[in-house]
Amino acid sequence: MQLSSKNLLLPLVVLSIISGCASQQQGTHGAQQAINNSELNQYLSSATANAAVLASSPWGPKVQIMAGQPYFAASGRTCRKLQVSQPNGNTQHQIACKADTGNWTLTRPVTQLLTP
Repeated sequence: MQLSSKNLLLPLVVLSIISGCASQQQGTHGAQQAINNSELNQYLSSATANAAVLASSPWGPKVQIMAGQPYFAASGRTCRKLQVSQPNGNTQHQIACKADTGNWTLTRPVTQLLTP
């Protein structure tokens, strides 16, 4: 079987995209916001899926945080989707991932569009 340049082009394009995403993902680790609250870090490490906790957090005091099921991200880290409910009723969705230090950091969802 003879390989043509067209047959090689698609795999090269796919590899380039994957490599670019991986390097971008790794490059943003330092820009993430650390969660500097030992109670919240402990909760994220051990909570069962959809268990909620009231905590002082990066979103303010007395917020309710409900963590989803832990999953392994493409970066190789353990992450959890969070639902953060403010006392005023506002709810937002976040993602937290476990850093090499053992603490958790907030990260931007890669699959969602940024709003201006």
